[in-house]
Amino acid sequence: MAMDSIMGDLLSKEGIFDIMDFEYLAYGNARKTGSTIECQHGAEECLGNMAETCVKNMTGNAPLKYIPFDKCVEKGYSISQSTIKSCAEEHSMDYSALMSCMTGPLGKQLMDVEAKRTAANFAGKPRQYVPYFTLNGDELPQGESSVLEAVCKYWKGEKPAACRGVGSEAQRCYKQ
Repeated sequence: MAMDSIMGDLLSKEGIFDIMDFEYLAYGNARKTGSTIECQHGAEECLGNMAETCVKNMTGNAPLKYIPFDKCVEKGYSISQSTIKSCAEEHSMDYSALMSCMTGPLGKQLMDVEAKRTAANFAGKPRQYVPYFTLNGDELPQGESSVLEAVCKYWKGEKPAACRGVGSEAQRCYKQ
């Protein structure tokens, strides 16, 4: 749910993925002890993380393909096998291949990668909440209302159509 509120309709913004490298790590504040991963919000969160990680792999790590599935899985108040199956069907994912990944060694390997990448991204940096977005290696700047606004504000090159009017005074309606 938090992912949707911060990302908003980023996927529909023409050209935005042309000016940014996007990486989503479905690990959050999980902790690994030996071969066991314990998620901050329990087994449901771990189930969702595993599904999202497997789908990310199945789509070749293409945000425009895996983020809609992730948003579908996270839109409700609980994550279950039926939610995952419904979202897989809704987004034309091979549910059988997804389950094979989630229950087999590939899923465990992919989650190990998520754990290592998360640890590497936050080495020496405090992380008190998730989702946690970074821009140019730093936490999404305070005051930025969305990933789109931050990317458009800090992009130094020619801005794509998606950035037109983002964060400008024209979008505000002041009380008279």
